[in-house]
Amino acid sequence: MKSFVTLFILLLLELNKTFAGKRRQERSVLRFADCGKGQHRVITINHVRINPMPIVAPGTVYLSMAGTLSHDLPRRLTVDLNVTKYIFKVPFRLPCFNRRFGSCMYDNICNSLEKYQIYGCPKELTDKNLRCHCPFLNGNFRIDKLPLSIPKFGGFAGPLINGHYKLHVRVLGDEKEELGCLELKFSIRKRSKGWFFKT
Repeated sequence: MKSFVTLFILLLLELNKTFAGKRRQERSVLRFADCGKGQHRVITINHVRINPMPIVAPGTVYLSMAGTLSHDLPRRLTVDLNVTKYIFKVPFRLPCFNRRFGSCMYDNICNSLEKYQIYGCPKELTDKNLRCHCPFLNGNFRIDKLPLSIPKFGGFAGPLINGHYKLHVRVLGDEKEELGCLELKFSIRKRSKGWFFKT
């Protein structure tokens, strides 16, 4: 069984190399959609921008976003995250790894953010006057060029990281009603290891 899994992964690596040139010729753009709907909708997303695009891993990207909260968000929030990777235009949903990466559900995130209410928000957020703990209050919000670190992907994930992705994010309330939804389509490219240049 292990030999079959290894063979399958090696096949994917070879196919990844074969089509790498073609992918580099494709134009990488960010596409976003506010997919929120229903009577409980509170969050509206008007604008999303990520720079650079494609995202280079490892590295730093800058996120800009604008939207509106029509009401204060409840103190119990759940984030339902689904990540899809396209391999030769066929979608594959990535599983949840260690409850941290991939398609995961993060229940009651306000508990995780309580430490910031006590010790203060990270400097990247305070510099931009952004709130980082519950409750999140109604009104317009705007994020301008917030730096986010993209980690290095090791193991078998490293060579397979190149490609196109879809990120589907749903914010749920106390009774798992949908408060907002955002869909992003983007590309990731592994940072090259050239001797003179790194891109």
